[in-house]
Amino acid sequence: MGNFQFKVPELVVTNPILLWLFNHGWEDPEWGKSEANQLTLALAINQLAARFTDAGTRAAIQGATAKAVAGLSQKIVAGGVAARA
Repeated sequence: MGNFQFKVPELVVTNPILLWLFNHGWEDPEWGKSEANQLTLALAINQLAARFTDAGTRAAIQGATAKAVAGLSQKIVAGGVAARA
């Protein structure tokens, strides 16, 4: 048999911003603390809960998130948080 050699190309990242993100992480430690971000999370969880086949679990999660959405929406409207987020 012949001697087969092949080279697999390597991915080399040279972008300094991407290198910094790879080294230090992507997540913003302040994300999720504002009312606008919490509202986004509550809406996403509410939509994900719709996929549960167990009606009791689905109702419990969607009830809790609906309560959170209502409360957070009132805070945002009262405090003008949406304009700052």
